[in-house]
Amino acid sequence: MALYIDLPSKRIEVFKEEILINQLRDENEEKAKAFDDQYHEQFAAMSAEYTRLAANLWAGVRSLEAENALDTGQAAAGSLLQYALKTIEALIDLLRRGYRNQVGMLARNALEIIATVNQVSWKKLHQVKSNTAQNSRCASLCTCELH
Repeated sequence: MALYIDLPSKRIEVFKEEILINQLRDENEEKAKAFDDQYHEQFAAMSAEYTRLAANLWAGVRSLEAENALDTGQAAAGSLLQYALKTIEALIDLLRRGYRNQVGMLARNALEIIATVNQVSWKKLHQVKSNTAQNSRCASLCTCELH
């Protein structure tokens, strides 16, 4: 705690240790509530999409694990995509609390992660198509006619 004594005006200012915490809590909660109220419909749509992506990612990784078919590239891609989802979650939380400067950096980070996974996946698909894939657990392509 700190005190500032202003003798000419006969005032004492008290600075408590929790001043920053109180300031952040008061201002950020008001900003977050206003943001939530204004963008409720967009949040609902984003939440539904986020849930779908997270569930598909989780199910895909678990399915490959159950079949003992999860190679290190797929495991890394799964981890990266989970990290991208968490980054997007943090980005939205910062945005709704009024921190706008940091949001662009996090958005770029999430996009670069997704682009990396995409590039690695396309490389693997190209290897499968050209029969140059070295991993015995790599997916194979087939065409079939459904009756």
